[in-house]
Amino acid sequence: MGGGCGMFYLPNFCAKAHSGDKSEKRIVVIHKSRVYALSSEMLRSGINRGFGIPRAISVNPNCIIVNRNRTLEQAYYRSVLEDLYRTTPQILAHDVGTPELWVEINAFDKRKLKRCLNKHLAKAGYARTRNLSKLAAFTAKCSELLVVCPEKEEAFLKMFKTRDLRHFGFELECLEILDLLGFRDLHSLSKLTLRHLTSQFGKEGHRLFEFLTDETTTGIIPSWNPNSITIENNVEWDYSESDYKSQITAAIELVLKKERKGIFSFQIGIGEGSKRRETRTFDHPTKNVNKVATLAVYLLKRLLKTEDELSKYKIDFYLKELDNVQSNLWGQSNWNLLKSTLNNRFPQKCFLPAPIASAFIPEDINILRPLDAG
Repeated sequence: MGGGCGMFYLPNFCAKAHSGDKSEKRIVVIHKSRVYALSSEMLRSGINRGFGIPRAISVNPNCIIVNRNRTLEQAYYRSVLEDLYRTTPQILAHDVGTPELWVEINAFDKRKLKRCLNKHLAKAGYARTRNLSKLAAFTAKCSELLVVCPEKEEAFLKMFKTRDLRHFGFELECLEILDLLGFRDLHSLSKLTLRHLTSQFGKEGHRLFEFLTDETTTGIIPSWNPNSITIENNVEWDYSESDYKSQITAAIELVLKKERKGIFSFQIGIGEGSKRRETRTFDHPTKNVNKVATLAVYLLKRLLKTEDELSKYKIDFYLKELDNVQSNLWGQSNWNLLKSTLNNRFPQKCFLPAPIASAFIPEDINILRPLDAG
């Protein structure tokens, strides 16, 4: 579909990332000793985000408390985006790192998107503007793509309750006052001017007005390239640790030969479910084959403890451009002594890289300045 704006919405993204292959789905994710996310089965349990652990357990003793694991979230995030990438290469994630997942999608294949929605029990909206597509995705039923045509916008806004804007970060107190004043839906609310809203609610009113009147349509979304390569290996019953390492080493060498990038993350798995996969992410992309292979074998051995018989395993490698490793040298100790020595021996011949945060092209990430200027 094209000409409008699409939005993919996974409301319980965080809880799904932590549920894995558990038969029990009463998941409560804890972050900093507070309830951070809930599975769909727990939304009507009486537990709310922000509850402390004792309060959550007292409200529902049968809930399953799980500490937040960003590695699981990262792995599930990649899985969802790769599925969306098969729907359309033009995807752009919004508000990454929150309990929910919003992904803007452009020029997507409707049939493929519906398959993705069914797989992840997600929702999607399609409308003339970005905010309308968000509202449509929120309103849609599970696994549904809700399309709001321009001629049906008024009817849709009349149906959307003002109080439901609390799910988009607006203060409930402000929305309740508007509801009491008779502005119970977005159609009536959109008739208020900026002056009306700011005089009553200040900055919150201004933010609300911008949300209601924003006519932003989907922009040009660059094609998202996951830069991932998947290797699947078959194994024999009598494989030793050295056999696994040789096999994994060959896979890593093949990956690095295909792409002139470094490995910044990899995921090794034996079957379905988060409990049967391990993910590791490095601080910087690396081409150190032995380092990656040794860690991968260690993780595979951990997985094998829960597996009676293994016939194959899969490794997903995620690649990035290599960092400018020379820049790390400038943070070493005795810097002043080194600078003085170089200046005395090679006057006006040595320069420092000065990183540019907003560089668009990787080759332009540094400019050079004289060493004695630092």
